[in-house]
Amino acid sequence: KEFLASNPGLLSRIAHYENVEAPTLDELGQIMDGMLAKSGYAMEPDAREYALTQLEAMRKAAGPRDFGNARVVRSMVEQLPDALAERLYGEGGGITGASKKSMSTFTKADVVALEMGTGIAVKPKATIGFSSERLAQPAGLKR
Repeated sequence: KEFLASNPGLLSRIAHYENVEAPTLDELGQIMDGMLAKSGYAMEPDAREYALTQLEAMRKAAGPRDFGNARVVRSMVEQLPDALAERLYGEGGGITGASKKSMSTFTKADVVALEMGTGIAVKPKATIGFSSERLAQPAGLKR
């Protein structure tokens, strides 16, 4: 409502809008399960429980306005295959000695590998545009 009220032109262009409640922790779990299944992955029960605990911690730390809900879940699901590969590689056998189940099932260790501080660390995506740091004069060049 606040956004629409900020520009009268927007309000006249949007005929209907609906207030959508944030998903519950159970609903976030269902979203996570669906994303994993769609990608051909599964998660051990203790890994799932731990992931939901971390999502709840992130929600509390960020607050309802700043928590990304399903976007955070998607980011976590996208990062889990890398954590799984690193774990399998670290176990010495790599993927050559791994079973199909072990290559498609995330463990608690995989979820813990994503953690940083409170909750799951969401790696930032590449930014579009320029920052003042990127525009700084490269070393050795004169203006």
